[in-house]
Amino acid sequence: MAADHHPPVITTTTISTPVIIDQTTILSFLTALSLLITAYLTSLRLLPQPSTPFKIRILYIWHLFDALTHFLLEGSFLYNCFFTYTSLAPSSSDYPHPASLSTRTTTIAGAGYFLGHKDRLYGSNYGTNPTARLWQEYAKADSRWGGADLT
Repeated sequence: MAADHHPPVITTTTISTPVIIDQTTILSFLTALSLLITAYLTSLRLLPQPSTPFKIRILYIWHLFDALTHFLLEGSFLYNCFFTYTSLAPSSSDYPHPASLSTRTTTIAGAGYFLGHKDRLYGSNYGTNPTARLWQEYAKADSRWGGADLT
């Protein structure tokens, strides 16, 4: 006598996280869109209208958009690495910062530390400007983009 075997009933509960579109996200999208519009308008201004093939115009727009992205957005990362910082108290556990260029003792004051300051942490994590906010958002997915890591 065979028993009736029914497949088990599997119930799933889907937990959805709400999509959060904050001010930084909106500004980031608007910045990217403005760079694309700038590239397009520049193509209209600099490339002759009737004689430029569509393919050439698209390539021009793409390369200019890419260049603007690298210079402005990724350049802002470098700006934050060099000019955005927080000071460490001499008694903190992170003093001197472990991302120093070397751990050797030197006679030159400040030598071996990023920009010569062993009492500072550099990077977008410590800024409040719009580009620092952009890189802080990016650093949520990859923490290396939050600071100036020399290691």
